Amino acid sequence: MISRIFWIALPLLCLVGGAVQAAEACAYERAYSADSGTVRRVGDMLVIHVEGRAPGSGWTDARLAAVPEETGPTKLGLRLIACAPSEAGGGTPGPISAETYVIAQPGRLRDIVVRAATNELHLHDDTLG
Repeated sequence: MISRIFWIALPLLCLVGGAVQAAEACAYERAYSADSGTVRRVGDMLVIHVEGRAPGSGWTDARLAAVPEETGPTKLGLRLIACAPSEAGGGTPGPISAETYVIAQPGRLRDIVVRAATNELHLHDDTLG
């Protein structure tokens, strides 16, 4: 019985291990633009959703990365980044989106700035005040 479970679990472990290696090999770079975003409160957390464009085709795994040097008690600095394709992708900028969750006390956070390669997006919402 144990050997049967081992042989069933082994391919799953290999599959998960391969996924972790693939994620580590990713070269994250700034997205081309941050075009629009929303902020909504869910309990003690803010849900920040941003839509933008990648520089070309083949970009994956868009994320909002915190920028500590641009973050303070009332301001949150983020970068819209995505995994660049391993080979140069051409074409026109394509759509991407990312979402993150931030624990924030009501009334403390006043400004959320999302930076991309060509612009920055300031998010203001009633939920921040």
